[in-house]
Amino acid sequence: MNRFVLGALAALVAAALGVVLVLPDIVNDRAVPTSDTVVQPAPVTPEKAVELAQGRRTAEGILARVLRAQADLMENRVDQWAPAAYDAALRTLAEGDVHFDSGAYEAASRAYSSVMEQFDAITASRPERLAAALTAGADAYDAGDADMAARQYTVALAIDPGNETATVGLDRARNFETVRAHMRDGATHMENQAWAEARRAFASALALDKAYTPAARALRDVDRKLADIVFTRDMSAFYTALSAERFDAAAKSLNAAARNRPGAPDVKLARQRLETESRRATLANLRAEGTRLTQAEQWTRAADTYAKALAIDPNVAFAQQGEKQSRDRAALDAGIERFLGDPTRLYSPGPLENARQILSRALAVTDAGPRLTGQRDRLSAAIEDAITPLRVNLVSDGATDVTLYRVGPLGRFSTMQVELLPGDYVIVGACRGYRDVRHNFQVRPGTVPAPVKVECKDRI
Repeated sequence: MNRFVLGALAALVAAALGVVLVLPDIVNDRAVPTSDTVVQPAPVTPEKAVELAQGRRTAEGILARVLRAQADLMENRVDQWAPAAYDAALRTLAEGDVHFDSGAYEAASRAYSSVMEQFDAITASRPERLAAALTAGADAYDAGDADMAARQYTVALAIDPGNETATVGLDRARNFETVRAHMRDGATHMENQAWAEARRAFASALALDKAYTPAARALRDVDRKLADIVFTRDMSAFYTALSAERFDAAAKSLNAAARNRPGAPDVKLARQRLETESRRATLANLRAEGTRLTQAEQWTRAADTYAKALAIDPNVAFAQQGEKQSRDRAALDAGIERFLGDPTRLYSPGPLENARQILSRALAVTDAGPRLTGQRDRLSAAIEDAITPLRVNLVSDGATDVTLYRVGPLGRFSTMQVELLPGDYVIVGACRGYRDVRHNFQVRPGTVPAPVKVECKDRI
């Protein structure tokens, strides 16, 4: 037993010596001498050697995790977005290395654990740091500090390389001076009332920085000003055309103004005035046209013209009176023309009486124009002709019995004169043993009727 114990103790001593003398040289080259004097390690007991070996392994395990975490942070460019916290962790890491190199493995483990906690805290702070960088970038840009904004957005992109807000923000910061130059140009053009040039300048600024509120606001202001100019121009053109009673042109200008300002009260009032003036002018034109047609005794066209006026305003007195007069005169004119166009209608008693009534109405018109006057004279003459008999010579053989329709039997004669009113007549002859004869003849005013011969010659 004593020999076994002594052998075990000897093995432990050898292991302790190996930990103290050999392992520091093969783990890494991290140890940094603190002085030129080499201090000889104090003798250790076997128990102490085992304790030191275990402490070293623990420290090395924690250090390995620290180094992996450090590598991840460096890959994620921690020096750009958490330099202070990272430097503090490195200082703690250096302290741990000093403890490790001096063999104070427990203190080294504590230091390395602290470093790990700091690295974990840095990693966990990424979302907060990203939000802070984005906010700081936006604030700097709004304050006009493009350099600071660029730095903050660069930090944000170091934390989150694919962040769209940071990418856009960095582009905005880089274009800031150009945007400001366009804004200055736009302001100068506005002062000179060069509105189109000002709009182009502000639009160029907004094209470079779509989120730049001052450019968007300035562009809206210029657009409003341009709209005001166009609206004023269109309204002026409207009133000019309205004054000249060019209503189509006025409506076109007013519609253009309405497209610019759909709900503008000026447009509503102008449209009401356009309707009023257009209606007034149209009625005036229709009244003048109706008067012209009345004076020309074109009664049907005049009546149609007055009807158009009544369709616009049923209460217009001139149109009410004009349409009634025109319809009456048109009916009178048509009645006269029917008889003048076919005077033979007067040769029947009924139509003749109708013509007399129409003539009576025509004669009652006090303001007869040349047309009606001529119509009255011609109708009166036609009636007079229709009631004036004409002498007609009839010739027969003395043996034929003659009958004149509308007059009666005339008997047998060799010659006879009869007074006949204008018209169409039928004369018939009959004689025993002979075929009857029948003749049609006309009596017309203004002509000398040819003798009418009636005799039966064909034996049966």
